[in-house]
Amino acid sequence: MLTTAKISLTKNDVADRAAKTDRICILHHTGDRSINNKEDGQCPFGRNGSVTNGIVGRDYGEYLRLDSLLSNVDMMSARYLPEPVHDEHLFITTHQTQEMWFKQILFEIDSIRDTFPERDSLDDRQCTTISQRLHRISVIWNVLIEHFTILQTMQPVDFMRFRHLLAPGSGFQSLQFRLIECKLGLTMKQRGNPTAVCGAFSPPMQSTLTKAISEPSVLDLVNQWLDNMDTADFAAQYTEAVREYLSDEQQQFDQEPDAHRREMLSRNLAQQKQVFEVVLDRSKYEEEVQTKKRRMSYNAFMSALKITFYRTEQRFQSAYAILTALVDIDSAMSKWRFAHITTAQRMLGSKSGPYSSGYLYLRSTIGDRYKIFLDLINVSSHLLPEPYIPPLSFHRNGTLFPRPVNDVLLAGKQI
Repeated sequence: MLTTAKISLTKNDVADRAAKTDRICILHHTGDRSINNKEDGQCPFGRNGSVTNGIVGRDYGEYLRLDSLLSNVDMMSARYLPEPVHDEHLFITTHQTQEMWFKQILFEIDSIRDTFPERDSLDDRQCTTISQRLHRISVIWNVLIEHFTILQTMQPVDFMRFRHLLAPGSGFQSLQFRLIECKLGLTMKQRGNPTAVCGAFSPPMQSTLTKAISEPSVLDLVNQWLDNMDTADFAAQYTEAVREYLSDEQQQFDQEPDAHRREMLSRNLAQQKQVFEVVLDRSKYEEEVQTKKRRMSYNAFMSALKITFYRTEQRFQSAYAILTALVDIDSAMSKWRFAHITTAQRMLGSKSGPYSSGYLYLRSTIGDRYKIFLDLINVSSHLLPEPYIPPLSFHRNGTLFPRPVNDVLLAGKQI
C-alpha cells in the first residue's frame, strides 16, 4: 500500500510540474504574464535586462533582433503601385533568407581558413573540425537549392507585375556570393566577365572583394596541406601499378576475337593511356599547371589520390572526409547554379535581367570552368581496380608523413 501511494503521488507531482512548465514556456515566448499566477513564482527565464551571474538576459525576440529583422521587407509595389503585389513579399523574403545563409557560409569559410596551420600538417582534431564545417556548408547549399523551389511557386505573370520596379537591382550584385566564390578559390581569370563582376559594386565593396581575392583561399590552403605530404614511395608504386593495369588491358584487347568488341576496347584503352599519361609523366602534369588546366600541385594531387585509395585506413579517414566535403560543395554549388538558371528562364525566358545578362549569362556559369575543386573531382579518373592498388608499406601504414615544406607555395597564392 505504501509503495502504491508513493507511485501515485509521484505521478501527480510530475503532472503538476509539467503544467507549470507549460505555463512558464508560454510566458517566455509570448510575454503574457497574466498566464503566470502567484503560486508559480518568478519566471525562471527572467525579464529583459535582468542580470544572472553577470549576464544581462534577453528574451527570444530581443536575442534574435526580430523587431529589426522582420521589419526589413520593404515592398516596392506597396510604395509605387496602386495595390501591393502579393508575390513580391515572397520574392524579398526568399532573397533575404538566401543572404543570411550566405553570411553563415562565409562565417564557416573564415573559421576553416583560420584552422589551417601555416607550416605544419593537420592533426586529427583539426581535420575533424574542418570536415564538419565543410559538410555544413554543403548542407546549407542544398537548403539554398530548395529556395528556388519555393520561388517557383510564383507565376511569371505575377513576377512581371513588379519586375520593372527592381531595376537596376540584380542577384549579380550579391557581394556575399562573390566573396564565397573567391574565398573558396574561384579566381577572376576563371570568370567569363571579371570586369563586369567588379563593376557591379561600389568602391567600398570593391575593396572588400579585392581583399578577399588577395588572401589564401580554401583551395590554396588545401593544396598547401596536401603538397606537404610525403608521396614519393606511393608515386613510384602507383606508376608501376598503372603500367601493370594497362598491360593487362592491352593483353585483353589482343586476345579479343570479336572485331566490334576489339574496336570498342581499342578506343577505351587509348583513352585510358591518355588520362594516366598526365599523372605518370610529372613534366606533363606541371605543364598543365602552368597552362591553368590544373590548379593543384603534382604532389598535392598524388596525396589526394593516396588518401582516396587508403581511405579506410584509420589515419586517412579524417583527411578523406575533407576531400569528400570539398567535392560535395562543388557539386551542391553546381546544382544551385542550375536551379538558378531554370528559375530565371521560367520567369524571364531568354530575356536579360535588369542589370546582368540574365539567363544567357547564368547558363555560361554551368560547367567545369566554374568548378573550384575540379582537380579533386578528377581524382576519380585516375583510380585503379582494387586488385591493382599498391599495398601500403608496413612502416607507413595508416600514417600521413609530412615532407619538407614547399616554401614556394607558402610564399604566396598559387594563381
